[in-house]
Amino acid sequence: MDSPILSLLQEIQSGKIDPRDIDKDVRTQVVEVLLLEGTSIPQIAQILKVSDKTIRRDIAEVKKRNALIPSVDLAKKLVGDLAMKAETHRSHLMRLARTQGASVSEKSLSEYYAWKVSKELVEKLQFLGYLPLVPHKIAADVYHHEEEDVQTLGELKDDLTVLEGMAEKEGKLDKEMKERINFLQLKIERSEISEELEQKEKENNYEEHNM
Repeated sequence: MDSPILSLLQEIQSGKIDPRDIDKDVRTQVVEVLLLEGTSIPQIAQILKVSDKTIRRDIAEVKKRNALIPSVDLAKKLVGDLAMKAETHRSHLMRLARTQGASVSEKSLSEYYAWKVSKELVEKLQFLGYLPLVPHKIAADVYHHEEEDVQTLGELKDDLTVLEGMAEKEGKLDKEMKERINFLQLKIERSEISEELEQKEKENNYEEHNM
């Protein structure tokens, strides 16, 4: 049969084609599509009118056909794809965090999960040997460097309040949440010091100008 697998599957499900009339190779392709859709083995067997044992043999054939051979080029491609998808998710979450009209809680959660995506990518690249093993705080500092001038002191304090409220509501403080809270506290301290220095500088300039 030369019909596309999805079209063939639709015709099988509609009763236009008897699945027992298709050959083994085509049936295996249909099994693969159904597996990717999350269909269970008994359900696939019922759709294709064969035994569960036959479907398990087909699945073994699918796994054998899709088996990967270890290679440097394959590793580079997979890691590159992982990094690209992680950056896509992180960017999407950061856009959500900057959405007009979003609540403080929604913005804070979006930033928190964006940070989590970036952090887990760094950890995975470290595990695979693509990055040196460094303290998490350094990785967090690198990731948040681009945001230093984006959030105001008030926004940082709001984020901290939301995270602390989440931790209190859940009745626990896991390692990642604790790291995020500690990092926000450091940013708030730096922002407060920066504001104090700016205020003193303004006062000194004002005094010098009026002497």
